Amino acid sequence: MRAAAGSSSIDDDIITLSDKVSLSQGNRNISADQATLDRSTDEMLSQGNVEVREPNLLIRADSATINTETNLGHFDNALFLHHESGSRGTAQRIVRANDTSLDLEQGSFTQCTPDDETWIINASNIHLDNEEGWGSAKNASLRIADVPVFYVPYITFPIDDRRKSGFLFPTLASGN
Repeated sequence: MRAAAGSSSIDDDIITLSDKVSLSQGNRNISADQATLDRSTDEMLSQGNVEVREPNLLIRADSATINTETNLGHFDNALFLHHESGSRGTAQRIVRANDTSLDLEQGSFTQCTPDDETWIINASNIHLDNEEGWGSAKNASLRIADVPVFYVPYITFPIDDRRKSGFLFPTLASGN
């Protein structure tokens, strides 16, 4: 891991970085106002304007706790953008329990562009599995053009082009 910051201090196994913190580890880049790394547990707490960039994924949060060995952790008051699928969302907490999925607590999910948010799912819990190409939501409501259309206690939905039978989101296209 490489780190740069305006100031730093080391106290036994605790490294504290502040003032424009920038960390890189392989293909992951993390920036924050402040970061504290506990070398004995490999746990890093980042606070203030946290931004994590890696291939196909951007997460921004107020704070994050990340294990630097596994790259797993959670992000508070966060938003994410998955570049490949075009999916994005917000949550009070995003949990990354493995490399291929995200769990959103009190969150929202859409694949619409920010300037044309036609539909959005709001739910107490949303699980997005990029390996399987599917998401699920508990206590979910679907809003179309900011109008609540329906509520369901549980729903699964596609997050890429793979399909199952069931509810499919519309795709708009035009041609000559």
